[in-house]
Amino acid sequence: MILVEPEPNRNRDSSTHTAVHILNRVCTKGLVFSTPYYALTQRKPALDYLKTFGCIAYALTDPHQRDKLDTKSEKYIFVGYNNESKAYKLYNPTSSKLVISRNASFDENAKWVWPTEAQKEAATPRMTVEQLHYPLQVIPDSPPEPTIEVELPQSSTHSPSSLQPKIRSLVDIYEQTELALFTAAPATFEEATSDPKWISAMDEEWETIKQNQTWSLTELPPNKVPIGLKWLYKTKFNEKREFIKNKARLVVKGYSQIPGEDYTDTFAPVARMDTI
Repeated sequence: MILVEPEPNRNRDSSTHTAVHILNRVCTKGLVFSTPYYALTQRKPALDYLKTFGCIAYALTDPHQRDKLDTKSEKYIFVGYNNESKAYKLYNPTSSKLVISRNASFDENAKWVWPTEAQKEAATPRMTVEQLHYPLQVIPDSPPEPTIEVELPQSSTHSPSSLQPKIRSLVDIYEQTELALFTAAPATFEEATSDPKWISAMDEEWETIKQNQTWSLTELPPNKVPIGLKWLYKTKFNEKREFIKNKARLVVKGYSQIPGEDYTDTFAPVARMDTI
């Protein structure tokens, strides 16, 4: 793997990681008719996504990063697998860019054509003897150009009074901020429990969670710490800044989880219009 890897003397991590990734999914001498991946997760490893290391890959370019007439894909070298998702690591030697993408097609029979030493020397610009001994030309200083003063007419559209900043009265400011002052969302759970409106919003969220069967009770695995919960509060307005309702959400502190230890799969969240 190291021989086909781009810049083998500088970048060996991808080849080592790919070798370990494959060895964890094949049978070993330490396990009888099993693999390290199955011994850890109790699931059979999938092997249909494995590709030839160092082959040519074509990754789809983001539509927001290309024009209408640009190519839809870019040529890369396959250099490994991503730990946190089912995606591939692709390297572009021309731009020295490493990307992670799932939308890629592979040509496992093709390899990247690296330039030879003769091609590198031919591409390097060199100065000839004539250029080194070329006489320098002295350009005489040009005389200063005469300056012409032009008196511009004063505009009568902008008077000094129109350039002064406008001052709003306190009545206008109070009318715009009155709604925000009296509909501010609570910052803590203790503050929300002191208001019957937010208690009703939390009860509504709890009933929705039970109806949708968001989770099921189970036993805590050994040597594991349960993940905490948190209430989030937000006041909903319409496009005219008119009050709609008080919204309370019960969320999980997922930021405390460690990839590979607390979870292995990730899922795309689905939002409702009421939540947005």
